[in-house]
Amino acid sequence: MWFEVKPDYKKSFLLCFVYRPPKSTIDWIDDFEKELGMAVTINSDIILLGDFNMNFKAPSKPPQKWLNVLETFNLQQLIVDATRVTKDTSTLIDHIYVSNLDKVQESHVCKLAISDHYPICLTRKEVNKDKKNSHSTITYRNFKKFDQNEFLLDLQSTPFYKIEFEDNPSVCLQLFYDMLNKVLDKHAPVVEKRVKKDRQPDWYNSEIIYARNMRDKYNALGLWSEYRFWRNKTKQIIENSKKNYYKNMVKDSKDSKSLWKCLHSLNPKFKNSPHELATDENNTTTNDKKSIADTFNTFFTSCAEELREQRDITSIDKADFNNLSKFIKNQLKTTTRCSAGRSFIRPQRLNPERLGQVWTTFKLDSALNLDCD
Repeated sequence: MWFEVKPDYKKSFLLCFVYRPPKSTIDWIDDFEKELGMAVTINSDIILLGDFNMNFKAPSKPPQKWLNVLETFNLQQLIVDATRVTKDTSTLIDHIYVSNLDKVQESHVCKLAISDHYPICLTRKEVNKDKKNSHSTITYRNFKKFDQNEFLLDLQSTPFYKIEFEDNPSVCLQLFYDMLNKVLDKHAPVVEKRVKKDRQPDWYNSEIIYARNMRDKYNALGLWSEYRFWRNKTKQIIENSKKNYYKNMVKDSKDSKSLWKCLHSLNPKFKNSPHELATDENNTTTNDKKSIADTFNTFFTSCAEELREQRDITSIDKADFNNLSKFIKNQLKTTTRCSAGRSFIRPQRLNPERLGQVWTTFKLDSALNLDCD
């Protein structure tokens, strides 16, 4: 039985539940290979699980034809423990096959069962797609006004005895769910909440939640000393939680891939958009690096001349640094000795007229060329 699973904001994948009868012939493999060929044309991310009745536990070996099919479609078998254990035998006939091992977090064989087969399961890793122009909502039961005594009273008065009059197990289970959910909806209704993130980071724990609630509580009451205490306490708890989480993450890294995953989570990559700049009076923008550099060079090399023109300061064509040298020498005539024996000019206040006279003697021609070609 095939299903296409489409999680919200995630890529879809194909899920197939398989049962191969023990007395099946080799033709079953040929027929199933055709199904796999059709499946990969729809989606290359495939998960197969079920009772294949092929023993993978040594020293037994599955048919070579089945191994060739697995190699053709790049399917990997995850279960390594025995799934059917009796007093005399121990076999691995329940399998999980995946085509994308990177999206599997773990696989497990539960050693508790009501039949002679142990249940098998896997945990799948998912990566959210880019959710532009959308927000996240979570659904949960609100226990804010939950009263345990009233809930138990309503639960006792629920007519669960009606289940005994049904013969179909599926109908019995659905009837039980309906009656139980009716009581739960009364005392702990299902609500939706808009959140910034639909999944909290792994270092986020109950201690942080409690500290944040206390901080917000005292902030709402206006008790500022208690608020400041819990604000600092919350910050300290978050820092310690992050520190311990990443410390253990690095310590438990078994390979370079998991180590780099930890490092990337500490320093995530953000796609930087190219810089844009208006290069003319019409506000024409460009992201060409050379055009931006030329625009900056033109501005900074001409701003001094424009400033002189705005202040009506007449330039001197043959000005050089001789006037500046004379000015400094005149100021050095009255020097002061510091404790180290060095001379320095005593700070003086220059009026705008005197500063303008000195400014006009500077030679500015050498500062009017572009710094780059």
